[in-house]
Amino acid sequence: MKIFLHKRFIQNNHLNISDFSQPVQTKLSIFDKYLDKHDKLKGDEQTELYYKMEELDHEILQDILNEMEHQLENNDLPDEEEKKEAPTASKKAAPSRLSDEQILDSLWTAGNTKELGRSFLKGHGIQHPLSGWVIRIGKYTLYRAAVFRIVFNLKKNK
Repeated sequence: MKIFLHKRFIQNNHLNISDFSQPVQTKLSIFDKYLDKHDKLKGDEQTELYYKMEELDHEILQDILNEMEHQLENNDLPDEEEKKEAPTASKKAAPSRLSDEQILDSLWTAGNTKELGRSFLKGHGIQHPLSGWVIRIGKYTLYRAAVFRIVFNLKKNK
């Protein structure tokens, strides 16, 4: 069976499950249950579960990278390094940047408040780390809306 990315990453960096936040620990536990169940299934059910496991694997790896990037040396996969460097250079070339609160204000005004993905928010210029279940940015709060996907609902604080 394939060695999954998050397992290889944990092994390469000598990490323990207890090093992670509760949501990541929960996802790791679910992944292990899927792994046990995978060996007992056959045919299409096994294939379908495998695709779910791959998706969860990538999600867990992203969560781990977001939580631990400031502590780890080997936190980038080779092909991800190149992808991360290109957008950063173009963002630095921009003369002025809206604050995170101004970006959220424009999303609120436009009515974009439900199921905002992390890549969508980052693409709009949000610089605040988007890991966690409740993220306060100025007069707005982003509430995580799903367990297996990183999407947020936007609420305005009173």
